Amino acid sequence: MNKEHTRSYGVVTQLLHWFIGALIIAEIVMALIAEDMPAGAELEQMVDLHKSLGITLLILIAIRVGWRYLEGSAPPYTGISKRSEKLAQYGHRALYFLMVFMPLSGWLMSSTGGHQVIPFGLLEFPALLSPNDLLHDVLETSHAVASKLMILLIIIHVIASLRHQFVERVDVFSRVLPFAGRNPNE
Repeated sequence: MNKEHTRSYGVVTQLLHWFIGALIIAEIVMALIAEDMPAGAELEQMVDLHKSLGITLLILIAIRVGWRYLEGSAPPYTGISKRSEKLAQYGHRALYFLMVFMPLSGWLMSSTGGHQVIPFGLLEFPALLSPNDLLHDVLETSHAVASKLMILLIIIHVIASLRHQFVERVDVFSRVLPFAGRNPNE
């Protein structure tokens, strides 16, 4: 296994990676379940939780981006082609864009639909726009299309990671798995 130039990300980055990933998967699952739910109190609770996790994700993504700025990036891997490295950069940029776009478009969708955003029932977030049926429909469609792109990018991300790790034998997991491949004397 090629471990040269595979400096791990710090524990904060690693934990943010997995926590954000788990929340995104929870959001996707909730949205898929909500699609089949009849209108009523249970659906409203599901939508409120979906909004709450979306705002949480938006905050965590802002922290992640700020932390990455402070921590910097790990050096490029050896053993991965320049083409794969470039595709990974594009994929990560697209994921970051969608991780910001999804909760922001959801918040805008709530605003233009005349609905409140009160994460976990604690604090009302201001409406970003006034109610507007046409804009609401556009945002709803954009949110739905972006969610499909997010699912596709997550699948590609996982497959590429597995391919690098197990087919190309490049130790990519040590960067993102907390405490993996760490020297206890570091």
